[in-house]
Amino acid sequence: MTLKLKEGEELIQEIKPHPIAFIDLYLKFIYLVIISIAFFIYGGKLAELVASTPLIEIIGQLSDYIPLIAWAACIIIPFTIISVLKIRWRWLLFSILIVALGIIMKIELNLPEYASSAIFGVAGLSLVNSYRNGHTYYITNQRIVTELKFIRHKQREISYSKLSELIVVRGLIGRIFNVGTIIPITPSGLGLGEDQAITGVGVSEKQLAGLPITAGIAGGKTVKVPRGRSPYVLFGVKNPMKIKELISKYAWEREEATILKKISEDIEKLVEKVDKSEGELEGQEL
Repeated sequence: MTLKLKEGEELIQEIKPHPIAFIDLYLKFIYLVIISIAFFIYGGKLAELVASTPLIEIIGQLSDYIPLIAWAACIIIPFTIISVLKIRWRWLLFSILIVALGIIMKIELNLPEYASSAIFGVAGLSLVNSYRNGHTYYITNQRIVTELKFIRHKQREISYSKLSELIVVRGLIGRIFNVGTIIPITPSGLGLGEDQAITGVGVSEKQLAGLPITAGIAGGKTVKVPRGRSPYVLFGVKNPMKIKELISKYAWEREEATILKKISEDIEKLVEKVDKSEGELEGQEL
């Protein structure tokens, strides 16, 4: 445990994300390993199959590269689809890098092309697991602390006095495995993101002089939505509703203690004023 507790603070629970929370990353690298195994077993048979068909007359000398071409297609096409759907082109670049290294390894080192995808698959699984274990979430009787130690160190601390709301987000897989993300919301807006929708209309018209005039109107709206990166929320934790109830309990106790303290201070001030007034009255009587 790396969390340094404050005076009077007690650690209630230490949590790490469930593996299912990173299933999308795990599946990508598992796919690379499966493709490598498949071509290790069936790569040679694929070339023999093509050689025994009329396609050999069309392909000609390229028949020797059929396993390489098929392997490259199995790597690039799925990652291209992922990049388009998620609008993250790094996955396409990643697949191109795997294929490029596979070709280099085949030409320069006389290694099978699928060795590249096998290396990236195994290394990727190891990195994803290290990244997941780098997340640690602490719940104490005074605050929530989220921490990520992976290459860089990131930490977020929210005291219960600054906590305004807790949002639990669970997808379909999360509901099946009882895994979800708890997003702490503060009055300042931490834990909230924005979704924007914009639409516009434009009109273009030509004057007699031939110069175009263009006019347009655009409008849109912004919606605040609960959102946060894994180092700053309780991402993919098991039994999220129970953890939310636990946090709510200590947050309420903290709020109740603050209210009682305020009442106590107000009573003390009132007693001081009464004592002072009584002292002044006694002085006047004397």
